[in-house]
Amino acid sequence: MFRKSIVAAAVLIGVATSSQAADAITFDYNGAAAGGLIVGATTFDWQPGTAVAFGGNPSGGLQVGDIVTVRYQANLGTITDGSNILFANGTGGNYFTAVATFQEVVTSVGANGSATFDLAGAGGTFQIYYNTSGPGNNLTGEGFLAGTAILTGNVTDVVSGNFTIASTTPVLLDQFQGDSLGGQLTVTGSGASDLAIMALLASVNTSFFVDLFAGTNIALSFFNTSLVVPYQQVDPSMCLLDPNPAAGCQGFDPNLGTVNGALQNTGTDLDFQFQADANQSFQRNVVPEPGSMALAGLALFALGWTARRRAK
Repeated sequence: MFRKSIVAAAVLIGVATSSQAADAITFDYNGAAAGGLIVGATTFDWQPGTAVAFGGNPSGGLQVGDIVTVRYQANLGTITDGSNILFANGTGGNYFTAVATFQEVVTSVGANGSATFDLAGAGGTFQIYYNTSGPGNNLTGEGFLAGTAILTGNVTDVVSGNFTIASTTPVLLDQFQGDSLGGQLTVTGSGASDLAIMALLASVNTSFFVDLFAGTNIALSFFNTSLVVPYQQVDPSMCLLDPNPAAGCQGFDPNLGTVNGALQNTGTDLDFQFQADANQSFQRNVVPEPGSMALAGLALFALGWTARRRAK
């Protein structure tokens, strides 16, 4: 019954697997200013944030050929060397956020809610922003596009995905420090998904990613994500990718219906919203394959996402 819920979740943020190991990198959280150099950074641990599959809960459930648009936003939590915290978001007045937008097409829907999907067209993006005004507001959605993009990538492939509905009994979507959504309900579930991203060399700011391209113009990154509902570690965002929050929600306001993710036949396509929790690592000196060069037409930066579950 809930095949559209499972597919909608599976289309969300994920990872592409790679046979090569991640590297420690040098990152300057002050950009070109003095005093922010981090040597030996291996992991960008992003705080739990929000991902929404817009159109991910259509009337009657997802069908083969349906297209959904996925949007994601989160604040950076910490940068570590794998064991020790090297930078906490906001240190020295420096803040970082991550956002993404891409489309997916359903390629099959099977029994017991199983489904597969692929990237729908081109133009999907992943970005890391830097600003000095403060973190993004998870509830209102304000501030995730503030400041300057220091890395921009293009989504180029959807590898795989999964999501499981654990219970169809409605519960509050927002269970983080009280309900801030006025009683919005949701199904319960968890999962992850895999996708690959590539970024132009020119779109990576080496004032921050100091040695990411040392000896080459290609690098690889891994982005590890879990997806859950209900929210228990952060407030759900009421607006995503808002370029002008002072004027109200000028971005994307999720339409979830009475129960987020529940099978519905209202005649109106609804959205499906999730808490998304991710971390990220990088690899230098990756030589682009001819297929990748043909795909982008330029020397490209490869970025992947590898699925993991986090028990909270």
